[in-house]
Amino acid sequence: MNWRKIGGGLLLMLAGGFLTIGTEHMMMLHHHRQAHHSPSGKPSSAAILDALDEQLDLTSAQRDSIAGIMSHHQTAVDSAWRAIHRELGTSMDSVHMEIGRVLTPEQTEKFHHWLRSEMDHPNVSPR
Repeated sequence: MNWRKIGGGLLLMLAGGFLTIGTEHMMMLHHHRQAHHSPSGKPSSAAILDALDEQLDLTSAQRDSIAGIMSHHQTAVDSAWRAIHRELGTSMDSVHMEIGRVLTPEQTEKFHHWLRSEMDHPNVSPR
Protein backbone atom coordinates (compact mmCIF):
# COMPACT_ATOMS: atom_id res chain seq x y z
CA MET A 1 0.00 0.00 0.00
CA ASN A 2 1.37 3.41 -0.93
CA TRP A 3 1.02 5.51 2.23
CA ARG A 4 2.35 8.57 0.46
CA LYS A 5 -0.54 8.60 -2.00
CA ILE A 6 -3.07 8.00 0.76
CA GLY A 7 -1.55 10.78 2.87
CA GLY A 8 -1.51 13.11 -0.12
CA GLY A 9 -5.15 12.33 -0.84
CA LEU A 10 -6.11 13.00 2.76
CA LEU A 11 -4.22 16.30 2.72
CA LEU A 12 -6.02 17.30 -0.47
CA MET A 13 -9.36 16.45 1.11
CA LEU A 14 -8.51 18.47 4.22
CA ALA A 15 -7.28 21.40 2.13
CA GLY A 16 -10.52 21.30 0.12
CA GLY A 17 -12.54 21.25 3.31
CA PHE A 18 -10.67 24.22 4.75
CA LEU A 19 -11.00 26.09 1.46
CA THR A 20 -14.74 25.44 1.47
CA ILE A 21 -15.09 26.58 5.07
CA GLY A 22 -12.98 29.67 4.38
CA THR A 23 -15.03 30.55 1.31
CA GLU A 24 -18.28 30.09 3.22
CA HIS A 25 -16.90 32.27 6.04
CA MET A 26 -15.99 35.03 3.59
CA MET A 27 -19.45 34.80 2.02
CA MET A 28 -21.01 35.03 5.47
CA LEU A 29 -18.95 38.13 6.25
CA HIS A 30 -19.99 39.67 2.95
CA HIS A 31 -23.64 38.94 3.65
CA HIS A 32 -23.23 40.11 7.25
CA ARG A 33 -22.47 43.55 5.88
CA GLN A 34 -25.66 43.53 3.84
CA ALA A 35 -28.74 45.17 5.32
CA HIS A 36 -31.02 42.14 4.92
CA HIS A 37 -30.58 39.75 7.84
CA SER A 38 -33.02 37.47 9.53
CA PRO A 39 -33.44 37.68 13.32
CA SER A 40 -30.98 34.76 13.69
CA GLY A 41 -28.21 36.89 12.19
CA LYS A 42 -27.81 34.78 9.07
CA PRO A 43 -28.29 36.30 5.64
CA SER A 44 -31.90 36.14 4.51
CA SER A 45 -32.87 34.26 1.37
CA ALA A 46 -33.87 37.60 -0.17
CA ALA A 47 -30.40 39.05 0.48
CA ILE A 48 -28.70 36.00 -1.03
CA LEU A 49 -31.00 36.09 -4.03
CA ASP A 50 -30.33 39.82 -4.46
CA ALA A 51 -26.57 39.18 -4.34
CA LEU A 52 -26.86 36.39 -6.92
CA ASP A 53 -28.97 38.61 -9.13
CA GLU A 54 -26.41 41.41 -8.86
CA GLN A 55 -23.47 39.10 -9.65
CA LEU A 56 -25.12 36.96 -12.33
CA ASP A 57 -27.66 39.34 -13.89
CA LEU A 58 -30.44 36.77 -13.60
CA THR A 59 -33.50 36.76 -15.83
CA SER A 60 -36.82 36.98 -14.02
CA ALA A 61 -37.44 33.28 -14.82
CA GLN A 62 -34.05 32.33 -13.35
CA ARG A 63 -34.69 34.46 -10.27
CA ASP A 64 -38.10 32.82 -9.75
CA SER A 65 -36.61 29.32 -10.20
CA ILE A 66 -33.77 30.01 -7.77
CA ALA A 67 -36.23 31.48 -5.25
CA GLY A 68 -38.27 28.28 -5.51
CA ILE A 69 -35.18 26.10 -5.06
CA MET A 70 -34.12 28.08 -2.01
CA SER A 71 -37.62 27.92 -0.54
CA HIS A 72 -37.79 24.15 -1.10
CA HIS A 73 -34.55 23.60 0.86
CA GLN A 74 -35.05 26.30 3.51
CA THR A 75 -35.97 23.95 6.38
CA ALA A 76 -32.88 21.79 5.87
CA VAL A 77 -30.64 24.85 5.47
CA ASP A 78 -32.04 26.42 8.65
CA SER A 79 -31.47 23.21 10.59
CA ALA A 80 -27.87 22.93 9.35
CA TRP A 81 -27.28 26.63 10.08
CA ARG A 82 -28.43 26.22 13.69
CA ALA A 83 -26.22 23.15 14.21
CA ILE A 84 -23.16 24.85 12.71
CA HIS A 85 -23.82 28.05 14.64
CA ARG A 86 -24.06 26.14 17.94
CA GLU A 87 -20.87 24.18 17.28
CA LEU A 88 -18.98 27.24 16.08
CA GLY A 89 -20.12 29.23 19.11
CA THR A 90 -18.93 26.51 21.47
CA SER A 91 -15.58 26.25 19.70
CA MET A 92 -15.05 30.01 19.62
CA ASP A 93 -15.92 30.30 23.32
CA SER A 94 -13.14 27.77 24.04
CA VAL A 95 -10.70 29.68 21.85
CA HIS A 96 -11.56 32.97 23.58
CA MET A 97 -11.15 31.43 27.03
CA GLU A 98 -7.76 29.96 26.15
CA ILE A 99 -6.59 33.26 24.66
CA GLY A 100 -7.78 35.04 27.82
CA ARG A 101 -5.56 32.78 29.94
CA VAL A 102 -2.40 34.10 28.26
CA LEU A 103 -3.34 37.79 28.37
CA THR A 104 -2.86 40.32 31.12
CA PRO A 105 -6.03 41.77 32.68
CA GLU A 106 -5.59 44.95 30.60
CA GLN A 107 -5.11 42.93 27.43
CA THR A 108 -8.14 40.80 28.30
CA GLU A 109 -10.28 43.92 28.60
CA LYS A 110 -9.02 45.18 25.21
CA PHE A 111 -9.56 41.72 23.72
CA HIS A 112 -13.18 41.62 24.91
CA HIS A 113 -13.74 45.14 23.58
CA TRP A 114 -12.27 44.10 20.23
CA LEU A 115 -14.49 40.99 20.12
CA ARG A 116 -17.59 43.11 20.71
CA SER A 117 -16.58 45.60 18.02
CA GLU A 118 -15.75 42.76 15.63
CA MET A 119 -19.31 41.50 15.98
CA ASP A 120 -20.57 44.93 14.88
CA HIS A 121 -17.84 45.68 12.34
CA PRO A 122 -15.93 42.61 11.05
CA ASN A 123 -12.27 43.02 10.06
CA VAL A 124 -11.60 45.98 12.39
CA SER A 125 -8.10 46.20 13.86
CA PRO A 126 -7.92 45.45 17.62
CA ARG A 127 -6.11 48.74 18.28
